[in-house]
Amino acid sequence: MLSAFFEIWGCLQELNSTTYVCPHDISNASSTWVGLILGFVLGGVITWWVYYRQKKISSQQDDLLDKVKELAEKNVNLEESHEKMLKSIENFQKHHDRILNQILKLDEKIDHLLEIK
Repeated sequence: MLSAFFEIWGCLQELNSTTYVCPHDISNASSTWVGLILGFVLGGVITWWVYYRQKKISSQQDDLLDKVKELAEKNVNLEESHEKMLKSIENFQKHHDRILNQILKLDEKIDHLLEIK
């Protein structure tokens, strides 16, 4: 079927070996058509391969960006958690200082009472 198509257009006369003595002699027109067809097929394969690779890389990049966003959200949550923890530690430290001051005052009062007796 393909040879019939080329014979109609007269581009690949070499396919009809009964008409020509040397079937391996290729004309300029037929070599042009063979080059175009092979170039088209090879170009299509390379284009498909590049498209497929870019699509795969793009999906990997999207997945990586999603993971980075998740980590950023977790980091924000961790920062909030750390701030809460620091505030509670600060409050605990203030409470500890007050208790220590009260103990020291009590110790001074006890010392003063012992001196009086």
